[in-house]
Parts: sequence; structure tokens; C-alpha cells
Amino acid sequence: MFAYDGGELQDYFFPETALEGTGIKLSASTVPNGEGKPNEDSFAIVLNEDVLWIGVFDGTTSLRPLEKLKGVTGARFASGFLKNHFPQSDFAATPKNLLLSLNTGLLQEAVALGGDLADTHSLPAAMATVLKIDLKKMTLEFAHVGDTWVVVYGRDGRSDLITEDRNKKFDDEMFALLVQSALERGISLRLAREEDNVKLAVYEMYQRRNNNPDGSGSGLINGDPQVEKYIQTGIVDLSEKMAVLAGTDGLEIQGRQLTDSVYRDFLMKNYLEGGFEKLINLKRESEDADPDWVFTRFKHSDDATGIMVKL
Repeated sequence: MFAYDGGELQDYFFPETALEGTGIKLSASTVPNGEGKPNEDSFAIVLNEDVLWIGVFDGTTSLRPLEKLKGVTGARFASGFLKNHFPQSDFAATPKNLLLSLNTGLLQEAVALGGDLADTHSLPAAMATVLKIDLKKMTLEFAHVGDTWVVVYGRDGRSDLITEDRNKKFDDEMFALLVQSALERGISLRLAREEDNVKLAVYEMYQRRNNNPDGSGSGLINGDPQVEKYIQTGIVDLSEKMAVLAGTDGLEIQGRQLTDSVYRDFLMKNYLEGGFEKLINLKRESEDADPDWVFTRFKHSDDATGIMVKL
């Protein structure tokens, strides 16, 4: 469903579509950042009998790019691979095993392009969340790794962020360094991001974080079997729920946090008023209104992807 060719700089908005024979409505969007760079996010949706499968993928930077990719970033390659291979998955599997199968397939493709599991930081990589929504049982089963996210909205007005962002502690560490560097040099956070000490610290952080074998890091899909220890899983009863919203971190408004229920309500309110078009406009406005990165981040504008399932 909602097939798209992944045009590098194209905004994709898919309006609400009803699933025949159900009360379910779906909509989705994926857009590149506002800086003229190719979209490194992707998504895939498959209706397999009475089960709706959703994959949300956010490509992440490879520390050492593969020459055979010929200028395509490892992040874009990984998210594109996951999107394109998701529909051919074994949908009899659990979300976790499906995600692990995609992880293995991505490694095989990366090795064919000159990648090496002994050098995991050269492998194309992505954050990922896989959802399995059983429309008969009205349950949601998920497997998740990284900083993609899922919010479930109840009919009682409450909402829950069901995914864990294990990247956050590493991001916060880097943001503190950015602030310190900016203060010491009397420059903006945006300019501080280009300082050599910050670039080195970010590089070293990725090495400590990504699928660290000792379990102290955060996971990502790049072919490394160590990712298994970082995959979060869970099951949610949807019988009293009204909606499921899944997205990448780029969909978030600057200065707001998904752990805040008021912000989660804000997202739903604005979606109901104007769909993903409004949410994307709000996120871009929040980026452009903060040119000096007072709200600390690694880049001015990020790719954004969202999928709404109205139950």
C-alpha cells in the first residue's frame, strides 16, 4: 500500500484511505529535509490477510562510506533496501524475527558492495520499527530499534509512547558538548557543530553506541548480529484505542518531547486539523524559526516520515 518510488527530493503525502471491510483508515507521508539533500527515511505498508504490517526506517550515517555506492549515502541505501524488501518478508514470523531477517539481508547486500562485518561502521544502517496490527484480534505487536517511535492513542483521551529511544543518552551527551563548545568560542550551536572537537566526539560516540557488544549502546539495523540484544518488543491491546501514530525523529517539532503527553496531544490535534501536511509544515517552521539551533540538534533540518492508523 502507498507504494512510491523514493524520489530523492520529492514530498510524498498519502491521504486517508479506508481499508475495505474494516473501520481502519490509513495515511502516510515521507519528505526530505529542507536542505536539498536526498531523503534517507522510508516506510512500507503491507496488508496480509487480516494483518496490517508497517515498517518505518530512518537511515543513519555510515562513518566510512562504501565506494561502490557511488555517492549514495549508506543511510539512503539502507532505508531504501529495507523499504523495498519489506513486502517480500515472511509474514508468518514475529516482528522481531522479520526485523532480524531484514538485518541479515542488508548485510548480504552490503558485503556484495564491499562492506565487511569486521568493520561495522562502514555498513549501511538504519533505525527501524516494525508493527504487526492484527485486525481481528485488535492487537499491536512491535519490534523496535533506535529512535523511530510509536504513539498509541486511547479512546479515553490518554496516549502512550510505547517505544524506547536508547539513542537519547548519547545525543544528550553530544548536545552538552555542543553547548560547552559554543560558550567557550562565543559562537552559535550551529557553528559549533562544525568544530573539529565536536566532529571527533560525534565520531567516537557512534563507535561506542552502535550495536555495542557489551549492551551499553544503542542498536541499529546494519547487518551486525549484535543488534538482537537491542531490539525492543511488545504487544498492545488495541480494543480501547483510537489511533496509532508511527514516525521518525525528523517529524518532531523543535523543543518538544514525545515523552510529554501534552505534546502527543498536540500532534494528534494538528493531524486531525490538517493531516501530515500540517505536521510537516509545523516541523519545518520550527526548524527555520531556530536558525542558530537554540534547540540543540545535529542538523538544521531532518527527513520526516509518519504513518497514522485510525482504528
